[in-house]
Amino acid sequence: MHKLLLICSLILCCCAVSPVWADDHEDESYILLINHYNVDPEHINDFMAGGEAWKKCYLENGGTESWTIWRRMQGEGVTFTFTKAFSNWQHFFAGEEAVNKCQSVVSEQIMPYVLSMNGGFARNIPEWTSQDAGSGLIVDVHNFRVKDYGLFDTTVEAVQAATKDDGHGANSWYYTIGGRDDAELFVVEYYADPAAMDAKTPGVWERLEEAVGEERSKQLQNDFINSVDEMWSYLYAQLPDLSHAPENSGTAQE
Repeated sequence: MHKLLLICSLILCCCAVSPVWADDHEDESYILLINHYNVDPEHINDFMAGGEAWKKCYLENGGTESWTIWRRMQGEGVTFTFTKAFSNWQHFFAGEEAVNKCQSVVSEQIMPYVLSMNGGFARNIPEWTSQDAGSGLIVDVHNFRVKDYGLFDTTVEAVQAATKDDGHGANSWYYTIGGRDDAELFVVEYYADPAAMDAKTPGVWERLEEAVGEERSKQLQNDFINSVDEMWSYLYAQLPDLSHAPENSGTAQE
């Protein structure tokens, strides 16, 4: 589905990367494609039926790639988000016969119900990402626009070094590739299911204090706040019937 759905995304996005993280993280990280679709509220079921029809067509024609469809739980309108990981740009631009055979499903059964779309790319930051991150039926995405890149970089590096593999709060960090008016960086927190959201688990600052002590924890909290210009978050619920995650797909699943 990604090739036809993403033509508008390619127009919207440029290939410039955030100045601080590009050289440090690019060699080891994967590319995450993110498309947001604002859907006509009167045609939610039609849009979802189109997604199921495309998935069926793709698999029947031998498609093997993985992707995830999410429904955003807050914000204006009804938003569905398509995410797909690519190992590199060659992988992204490589053609796939199953996609070509299903283009009519996209144009006839999906796009007529889309009011607007916003597409973009991000790169994973492996050294900030938890070892056990990468899956969950619900995700909480925290977005950041940065005013002091150096302070943000060193602060997050210190926080993640102390907490990322302590057994709590699995997460993945990304920086945005090009575009405008979006977050420059974001972190994804994973929840296996709604029960995991209700569980009483320590937050990142509690975990940090446990790891480095109260004084150092407060210093890092203040540094983080001072490095950020704006922050916001959204919850997303995965739609398994519209998603596809074959075993050994070769790329990370988001």
